[in-house]
Amino acid sequence: MSNYKKWVKDEIEIPTDINGMIYKKYNNEIKKIESDIIQELKNAEIL
Repeated sequence: MSNYKKWVKDEIEIPTDINGMIYKKYNNEIKKIESDIIQELKNAEIL
């Protein structure tokens, strides 16, 4: 039974809620978009 629990822990990640799942899945993409937006805002302020 302990091997089964270990496999579940290692292989299957159950999100606590849908927002947590979405955030974890797209975290890197969200950070990239945020950095792009910040860069655009900085460029606009310079102009």
